[in-house]
Amino acid sequence: MRKLITTVIVLLLILTCHTTIYAESEGIDTVKVGLFYGSTAKSSVEITSADGFLMGYEEDGEFIEDGVLEESEVTVCTGDENTVEIGSYIYDADAFPTLYPVEGTIKVDGVEYRGGVQFKRIGGGNLTVINVVNMEEYLYSVIGKEMSPSWNIEALKAQAVCARGFAISNRNKFEKYGFNLDTTTTSQVYKGVSVETESTRRAAEETAGQVLMHDGEIIQSIYCASMGGASANAKDVWGGSYPYLVSVTDPYENPDEATRYSWSITLTADDIEDCLADSGVDIGDILDVEIVDQDAAGYVLELKFTGTDGTHTVKRSSCRGVFGGKIHSQRYNIITNDEDEEIKNNFIRHIPSAQEFPFIATAEDIEKPKKIKSTSISKVTFKPYTPPKKATTRKPVADGEYIFEGHGWGHGVGMSQWGAKAMADQGFTYEDILTFYYTDTYLETVYSPEEIVEDITDIEE
Repeated sequence: MRKLITTVIVLLLILTCHTTIYAESEGIDTVKVGLFYGSTAKSSVEITSADGFLMGYEEDGEFIEDGVLEESEVTVCTGDENTVEIGSYIYDADAFPTLYPVEGTIKVDGVEYRGGVQFKRIGGGNLTVINVVNMEEYLYSVIGKEMSPSWNIEALKAQAVCARGFAISNRNKFEKYGFNLDTTTTSQVYKGVSVETESTRRAAEETAGQVLMHDGEIIQSIYCASMGGASANAKDVWGGSYPYLVSVTDPYENPDEATRYSWSITLTADDIEDCLADSGVDIGDILDVEIVDQDAAGYVLELKFTGTDGTHTVKRSSCRGVFGGKIHSQRYNIITNDEDEEIKNNFIRHIPSAQEFPFIATAEDIEKPKKIKSTSISKVTFKPYTPPKKATTRKPVADGEYIFEGHGWGHGVGMSQWGAKAMADQGFTYEDILTFYYTDTYLETVYSPEEIVEDITDIEE
């Protein structure tokens, strides 16, 4: 059934004598990225493409072409009721009206993207604007934002596999809006063509279609910036149990280069009261902040605040989140400004020995990683180590300052990006990197990539 409600006969629209299927939108080799939605939805957008557009709609997951719009620029805006106006043409918004470039790329309000642009209206509101893009081309951009393109290609390839698996595993995250992922850290950072480089394209292409698997299923390939020597158990951060997202000790991260490998943040009682207030919690003046429970790697599992008007306890990821971004990870100890060095050194800082963590033999092996076969890491069962002494908590001094000393940046689950760089720089392959951070996993190619733009030379005018 044709979805074009109003047809204005002009030379700009060249109808074909057949229906062209452009791409399968529902396949895992395609990603729908929400560029504008919810509070950022647009009343109108300017779409440009040097060689004009293929114009149509989506039906049963496929793009159905109405014809070619031979303009380099078109305004798309909301129409009456639940319609979308593309220049002089009006579509039912529920049909997912779509524009693809005849050749090359497409721009949305001046920002360049690969693939096409789709439009939807939620409840008759403003335009939800969606970039429909091939998975590998999506990764060209994501890799360039999630990891420095200048890093070793093996680290970039590890990032490509992680980002691809994350995109597939989370493809229903924004289902109510009609797309898979957004452009922010809520999903994965995506900025279109501007951040692509030769290295990011190479990383995606050389791992095309590959994901990490566990027990026959695509894993949640979560990653973070750094972890300061040990990763977290997913269950200790979010509560869910994943056998491949368990704590491992990381001897590879370079403390001299990894961002926030170690850090120290001082918060006053007033700072902490403000953080709690932002969460809707008021327990009066802060008297104490106590770490109630930590895991073996030093990640805080339960934190208790005591105030003049009561107490408040948070658990798991909220032990970081409650501070509104003021501290960098969930792996920390709390001391006060008059604690001596002996107390400070109670926190886990050491690199484990071969006896504590037997997957690595000696420091010499770390310096010469090629002695370890590329397939050997995946055959080893990793186990977490027990720290020499559990971190402790002290009550504040009179001025009410709390010093948070910690390690790592982010949630600490899965692959460390700085650790991946360090491993790659030491000669490990991307498979080595991935199977080190994700316990009992293996690589598998789940689709064969295809060209996103079909040959349109057979379109009859």
